[in-house]
Amino acid sequence: AAGCTVYTLNPLSETRFNQRYKVSAKKDDRFDAMNLALILFSERDRFVPVQESSPEARTLLLHCETLDDLIRERTRTMNQLKASLMRYFPAFLGFFSNLKPCLPLHVLTAFPRPGELCALTDEEFAHRAAGITQFSMKRKAAFLKFIKEQAVIFENPDEAGLSMRAVFLARQVLDLNAMIGDAEDAVETTYKTHRLAAVFASVPGA
Repeated sequence: AAGCTVYTLNPLSETRFNQRYKVSAKKDDRFDAMNLALILFSERDRFVPVQESSPEARTLLLHCETLDDLIRERTRTMNQLKASLMRYFPAFLGFFSNLKPCLPLHVLTAFPRPGELCALTDEEFAHRAAGITQFSMKRKAAFLKFIKEQAVIFENPDEAGLSMRAVFLARQVLDLNAMIGDAEDAVETTYKTHRLAAVFASVPGA
């Protein structure tokens, strides 16, 4: 980044070269630095300079960093959401243990308060939940039955504030899900079009 030419030297090579001048194994940073300079001064033709990353590789790295940041932010937000639900609507977590998919988040934003949800008839619930995609009739019935059986309805002065917070956090996770999808697409596209994609793919775990 500073514009210097950089070389990589195998530590064993440096040790062997070091033995020309001393036999002691004592660590000496100043001597080692002089040793490395002598190696490059006398045998530089044997070494290949490290190439600076291409613009495409730097773009790929930035996309990956963005994706990691978004995933960490989603995890933090989901933890806050779970904490809020545990304080006033734990039965929701009993049915939807994983809050990462979009379905439970849409259900929560539509039905954030357990008391109001339990007061709905099957027909009223089905009508209000009609716009939630990927929520089959069978699963809707199972959800409503579970909440009515498991939810403990009591006077909770914090419910209004907690339910509003839960809705806001659920919307944030939905937005983060969309951004994570876009970041994943950017990583995939940049990776596939890179001229060294085959080399990247050959690295275990890459």
